[in-house]
Amino acid sequence: MNQLFKYSICSLFLIFSFSFLIPTNILAQTGSNECTEPTTVPDCMGSQLSNCQTSCGTSNEFCCPLTTPAGCGNDFDTLCNGSQCDASDICKIPNECTGTDIPQCSGTDKAACDVCSSNDFCCPTSPTASCGTTFDEVCNGNTCTDQNICQVPEPPPPPPVRQTRNLTFINNCNETVWVGGSGQDLTGEATGFELA
Repeated sequence: MNQLFKYSICSLFLIFSFSFLIPTNILAQTGSNECTEPTTVPDCMGSQLSNCQTSCGTSNEFCCPLTTPAGCGNDFDTLCNGSQCDASDICKIPNECTGTDIPQCSGTDKAACDVCSSNDFCCPTSPTASCGTTFDEVCNGNTCTDQNICQVPEPPPPPPVRQTRNLTFINNCNETVWVGGSGQDLTGEATGFELA
């Protein structure tokens, strides 16, 4: 009887212990999600920026520069879960389209950007000049910084068409008069002529 009681106590102890181990193991296997977004995601800099721009391409994406190639994502959680990066490994590609004073294209830039329409924004550093109606469109679409973008100036108005006019002078006076004229490209006697 004593032995049966001992076995019963041991069995209860084992069952009781096992019931505590199961949830502990589940928690241990699940772990905590490392993708706890920091309050501010830093911009990628230095070699991170170079690595992330090569792989991610567009501005304002999140990047994990520790992966090869750099993991890219449109939001923090997608990138973190998909690339096994923790929050400290993730940065955000800065938007480079912040130009305020955009110069007019000139010199070799002007020659390259002649394919663009008047008042278009142009990125002359690309193999074929890229054009766009907005600054951001050209900057984001062609990985150009604001220093590489200029605006195609509106062509100057055409010179006025020169026209000729015939003037007839009639002297209705009782005496002779002299007519004098001044101006550009006068034909005839520029210093004047006599009308009887």
